[in-house]
Amino acid sequence: MAFNIKEGHWSIGVIDRTCGIDKGVFSTPIWFASSGVAYNHETANNRNGEAVYAESGPISLGAGDAVMAATMLIPDELTQGVVSATFKSRFHPNDTERSYGPYTMANPTDIRFTGRQVSMRIDGVANTSWRVGVPRLDVKAGGLR
Repeated sequence: MAFNIKEGHWSIGVIDRTCGIDKGVFSTPIWFASSGVAYNHETANNRNGEAVYAESGPISLGAGDAVMAATMLIPDELTQGVVSATFKSRFHPNDTERSYGPYTMANPTDIRFTGRQVSMRIDGVANTSWRVGVPRLDVKAGGLR
């Protein structure tokens, strides 16, 4: 787990680091593993075979009583071809989650799914530096059922 000081939120993930220092005096962040090994972070794209992804929490329209119907994904221009998007939706908090995708990030990308709660997962498809950016979804509010 890591805390983003600038944006004020926690990121959840698996990485064996016990302490570190942000860039400033050094050109990159330096973190230490529990074995005592020091790692320079943000210097290359070596992920040791690990899958790298970013996933949102559940998103709903208003109070979550309306069904959203998604029809189009417009990706951030810097993520095209480097990442793929998968959406998960459900109609009730304890309902079975359904997955849609993965979708390649083309401009625009046709998608089709409905749900009251939707989350988005971005997976890196290449061993390269990537970012999520600001993707946009074309959604319409449906009925209450």
